[in-house]
Amino acid sequence: MQNESGEKVYSLSMDYVLELQQKGASETAIASELLKAELEKEESNKWVLSRLCDFYSVSYKLLTEVDSLLENGYLDTDSENQDEWKVIMSREDMTIMETIAVARFYTVAELKSHGNISVEIH
Repeated sequence: MQNESGEKVYSLSMDYVLELQQKGASETAIASELLKAELEKEESNKWVLSRLCDFYSVSYKLLTEVDSLLENGYLDTDSENQDEWKVIMSREDMTIMETIAVARFYTVAELKSHGNISVEIH
């Protein structure tokens, strides 16, 4: 897909972007609670604190980037069917979203495998 200037642009479905927004909000809250719990321990584990800070950071970044896309980006809402609505973004915005996704994936995996900490809502 290209914009009027001939630059390549990318799109994500509105439903998926709203799902990412909710995920960022809930994971930021989870990270905050886990950080509080770790800090309240008599002896906090510095490795766990570090990874939980990473998790908070990547979750908050996801939330703020999605909020920015929804506020300042181009929304393709031409269709009457809301399931077909799209969020259109530049290559730079898509690269940021991909980077956040990769960072989140590895942070969650590391917390799970090395810290035995699940950040999923059960």
